[in-house]
Amino acid sequence: MQNMTSEIPEYPKCVNIIDLAPAPFNCARDAIAYAKSHGIVGVMSNADTNGKGEVSISLSSLDKMLSGSAVRKSVTPALHYAALVRLRDIIRESFIAEVHPDFLKGADGRRSPANGINPTVEIAVLYGCVSTGGIPLRVKTTVKRLLDSKEPQKAYTYEISNVEVLKGTAAPVARPNDKTPTCDVSILLHDVRNVNGEFLLTPTATSPTFSSSMPTS
Repeated sequence: MQNMTSEIPEYPKCVNIIDLAPAPFNCARDAIAYAKSHGIVGVMSNADTNGKGEVSISLSSLDKMLSGSAVRKSVTPALHYAALVRLRDIIRESFIAEVHPDFLKGADGRRSPANGINPTVEIAVLYGCVSTGGIPLRVKTTVKRLLDSKEPQKAYTYEISNVEVLKGTAAPVARPNDKTPTCDVSILLHDVRNVNGEFLLTPTATSPTFSSSMPTS
């Protein structure tokens, strides 16, 4: 089995934006039934994840992803359910932004480096971009890797949050003849912090932009 490496590759300049449509369900039970019948459940190959290693989306993964607490972390329940429909696409188009130990929960129920770690688990944090009605949204997906196992990594949870569009930047516009719209990673990760509370990107004075097409090499 091929797993994600502990090394974090250089961040891409931009990511493809995945368009979300309203989900044909609005509760966890129906969402799980949809996932089972539409090929969402199962193991994504290294090719499927675009080189990020094999990732398993199991029924237990879905239970966590669709729990009340997970749904409440997203902007709206409707967007959380809509993202499930495109979960495999989201994992494929997202990039590894952070890899850290599995920190234990404290008395307050929050995970922190101060509480110690689970030595058999490593966490990979992926970021990607989705949109609805032309509005970009950040999607954070958490993947667990069992260090003492050759089994695929397990998709653990995801959440959808707003992306701050900085003054002077343009929103992505998808036109019929355009290539896949993209989002600049400097916008996507603006003000996003890692598990230690540090910015994932060093703030700069450069104004990032959205693009309606893939960059050319």
